[in-house]
Amino acid sequence: QQWERCVSPFHRDQAQKVPILGIEGVGKSSVLFTLTHYVSVNDFGCLIEDPDQIMASALSLVMRGEPLPATMKESPIRLTITRIPKASPDEAQIHVQITCDDIPGIKFRRLLDHVRTHPNYKGGGADVPELGMFCSLLKGCQGLLIIVDLIRDRTQDEFSLDVAASLNAAFSEQVGPMMAAVDLAARVNGGQLQNMPVYFVFTKGDLHGVPHERIDSFFKRANAIQLQRLKGFGASVKTY
Repeated sequence: QQWERCVSPFHRDQAQKVPILGIEGVGKSSVLFTLTHYVSVNDFGCLIEDPDQIMASALSLVMRGEPLPATMKESPIRLTITRIPKASPDEAQIHVQITCDDIPGIKFRRLLDHVRTHPNYKGGGADVPELGMFCSLLKGCQGLLIIVDLIRDRTQDEFSLDVAASLNAAFSEQVGPMMAAVDLAARVNGGQLQNMPVYFVFTKGDLHGVPHERIDSFFKRANAIQLQRLKGFGASVKTY
């Protein structure tokens, strides 16, 4: 049911580009690995590009019970989803391509700094080459999947000591920069994100224990200004 809710907003008449975004260390590669494994096991699609064998390496680490290391080099990963489970015959066949041009966390952090310091940037120009590459990724995309790890910088005990303060810190560190990235996506797409699904996925709910309803309420209150702006662009922003 969650799967159908996530995939159903994408149009089915053409291949779709859905970048996965998030600051360093939140688990973008881990989410992509989990999704790739799920899709492959259930015959919903397949991995079509992984030149550095990141998925194979990830599988070895998972089998040994070890965490995935931080990404240290750029590597394109592409996953095609061709079927929705339990959908009607006319809706079951789709073509969603999820891309993750995995880049080192330090480089992505520098890129986000460029986004904040160039608020009117719309793409083009050689003065900020990294930002130009990011704009190319965002231009023409049909959706955005943004990963947020609320306990990225805290242990479970530290997070639980003051949940409100922990949420504030995580949102400031992770959600704020991503909102800037979504705003940039609107600018490079001509100020339009009409019906574009923008999903903020909050991972590790089994560890931080915060109910989705509380996260969603906090998200909407903390980002009210940006959300109204994105609503004006036509984006459909949701949390999971």
